[in-house]
Amino acid sequence: MKLFLKYNTVTLILFFFLSTSAIAAEYRVQDLIVSDPWSRPLPEVSVNGAAYLTIQNTGTGPDRLLGAVSEIAEQIEIHTHVNQGGLMKMMRLEQGAPIPPGELVAFEPGGLHIMLLGLQSPLKSATQYNLTLQFESAGELDVVVKVNHRGSPGMDHTSNMKHGEAGAAGHSGHMQQSNHAD
Repeated sequence: MKLFLKYNTVTLILFFFLSTSAIAAEYRVQDLIVSDPWSRPLPEVSVNGAAYLTIQNTGTGPDRLLGAVSEIAEQIEIHTHVNQGGLMKMMRLEQGAPIPPGELVAFEPGGLHIMLLGLQSPLKSATQYNLTLQFESAGELDVVVKVNHRGSPGMDHTSNMKHGEAGAAGHSGHMQQSNHAD
């Protein structure tokens, strides 16, 4: 019986340490909490990629993610996907993404995302990069984005995804390769 209790105690302690190390990264600036920034690994030939995360506004006033900067990409834009005529199209949000008070906004595959254009090098699994988020009210926030495989593949730009139409000014050159992640 003592051996059983000792084994369970060790297992419980080990589980606690392993599970706490897997907790997503969290960053704060003013009333905003940014959680779990990540990107998918991409093939060597990919010139574009995407970053995902969640932003919680714990304050009483709205904010807006206007953009981001990073040394890994020539240009970074805030994008979303819209269904137009039965086809999913990626669209740049010229005014950024609103972060309403008291809400959690998810940037995820197939929805809002941070588009990384003109990657300096491919996004490789088990690596990370720095990204500076630019908010309208809260200012700038530096986060570390981890590159790893996650859940479902989301939107596949090799399928019927169209780019560069309604509201996507200057978007036509972004799809030099059809195998980027969003």
